[in-house]
Amino acid sequence: MSKKRILLIEDHEEIAATIKLHAENAKHKVHVEVDGINGFKAIERERPDLVILDIMLPGLNGYDIVRKIKNSSELKNIPLIILSEKKEELDIVLGLELG
Repeated sequence: MSKKRILLIEDHEEIAATIKLHAENAKHKVHVEVDGINGFKAIERERPDLVILDIMLPGLNGYDIVRKIKNSSELKNIPLIILSEKKEELDIVLGLELG
């Protein structure tokens, strides 16, 4: 079984370190970016098997990254997991609507 390539875009160091540790313990390869601009560039460059994405990021927020992924014929099939402290109904609905 080949290692899955996960791109984690998370600006909180402790959260990123914890997720990375668990994913690597599960035998996945994890690349971490701490801002939205470099995160999206990494998506385009690396074409990961999964993107784990925070919403509140510096540079380019997670919602904008999701929109860019879903509007790209080359990237739209990459699975996404959204991480967020946002818990308002509007934020949840927006995340679901974006895909």
